[in-house]
Amino acid sequence: MVRYSIIIPVHNAGGFLNECIESVLCQTLRCFEIILIDDGSTDESVGICDKYALEHSSVTLIRQSCKGVSAARNAGIDAANGEFLIFLDADDHWCSDRTLECIDALAAGSDLVCFNIKTVQNDSGTEKVFDAHSISGDYSSGAAFLEKALGHDPEFSWFCVRYAYRRSLWNEPSVIRFPEGVRFHEDTQVVYRVVLRAGHCAVTEECFYAYRIHSASVSRRDSLQLIKDRIDVNYEQIRAVNDRNDISSALKDKLCRNMATAFYVALIHSGSLEKEEKCELMKYLTKVKKSFCKYPATKKQRAVNVFLDVFGVKAAGFVLNIRRRIRGDAR
Repeated sequence: MVRYSIIIPVHNAGGFLNECIESVLCQTLRCFEIILIDDGSTDESVGICDKYALEHSSVTLIRQSCKGVSAARNAGIDAANGEFLIFLDADDHWCSDRTLECIDALAAGSDLVCFNIKTVQNDSGTEKVFDAHSISGDYSSGAAFLEKALGHDPEFSWFCVRYAYRRSLWNEPSVIRFPEGVRFHEDTQVVYRVVLRAGHCAVTEECFYAYRIHSASVSRRDSLQLIKDRIDVNYEQIRAVNDRNDISSALKDKLCRNMATAFYVALIHSGSLEKEEKCELMKYLTKVKKSFCKYPATKKQRAVNVFLDVFGVKAAGFVLNIRRRIRGDAR
């Protein structure tokens, strides 16, 4: 019986893929399948995928031609046979051979299991574990969990890889899939919507997932397109949240404030762009400022709003980027 479908999109991850797959194959709990989706790899990932699919009956290989991570995950969802879905990126890995056993203990009677993750700097080995202690526990619904999570951390991140989802959440009452054609921050459009469908949720502070940060990580490269994509995605979600009539006004407000964080992050990261791109971004941020600035999530963001009203977007971006460089902030 397949209880867990582990979905792994693969694109030129040859240097990390063996460790990723082996971290699943070594699990003490064996009722799983691994679905590898090779998204047009041109490196040794091709041979690695072939090897594991040939040698392990629990591994299924799907090939597609550079359609992107969203399309790869969607193909994995459509092919899955498990009662629960778990996403794992090809350059990451699970922390223990008991990860699935621990998840399974929490999954009994639950629609959703949320676990902790840690970031690992590939060059230095430096690790940072996310603070999940304040949100660990059992929740009667996905909405109750999000109320707590967003209350604890208004800038709560929508990593799809930190959950085990009952597969039916993705298909009922209607189909939810990752947005294809969106290159960055595709999780933001999807995860909260799936979580809101959940009944009982089990949340643990235990760390099961190692999220590797390395020079080739898409999420680590500032670019005009990345920044604009995040703003566009979050702007759409603010509108979508406000249009919902199935969640409380308090949760709507928390979700909108979370989504609005994209604007302030864009200001901070604007300083890493070249001059022409920076000018284009500043024009864009000036255009969308009102839609985001009515939802400040933190005291710092409220202070930025005051500065924006007095000095404008360009000056705010300049000051925030200097602060980032001095303090080494990621946000």
